[in-house]
Amino acid sequence: MGSVKIGPNFFRNELKEYADWYWAYVREAAQNCLDARGSTICRMDVSETGGMTTIVFANDGEPMTEEILVDKLLAIGESGKRFEGSVGGFGRAKVILLLAHKSYHVRTGTLEVTGAGGEYKLQCGLPNFSGTRSTVVIEGYHTEAILQAIRTFIGFTQWDGVFVVNGEEMKGD
Repeated sequence: MGSVKIGPNFFRNELKEYADWYWAYVREAAQNCLDARGSTICRMDVSETGGMTTIVFANDGEPMTEEILVDKLLAIGESGKRFEGSVGGFGRAKVILLLAHKSYHVRTGTLEVTGAGGEYKLQCGLPNFSGTRSTVVIEGYHTEAILQAIRTFIGFTQWDGVFVVNGEEMKGD
């Protein structure tokens, strides 16, 4: 049986659906760090090189299982979250977080995913990695807009953990 192929342009075009995709990206990525069970640190690093922006979000919380990684994070329309009567839980955040960009790499527990668009390679049985780290490469220079969105998010956040942004510790208001 065949399947529908979803090309990378589909995901890139999804960014146009957001009035401010920088804010949406940061909100989703940071919220995932905060939602990780046991997470006390949310690290965010943003850098530019060779016409690309690299964003790294990491937390020290409980790693994802293979089921959560493959059947929730990497499955459009699926979500491990259910927010009855509120925003979220529709399984679309992964498009802006990972799939719409040049490439992505997720390391969690004994698992590692490397991909671009809807195609990825999963490696299992690696040495244990405590927490989850997502690295995303975006075409173009976006550092300042992303850092501004990070500062705004932290300003709104009431979380007991610590944010570390490009090596600088920050606390929410």
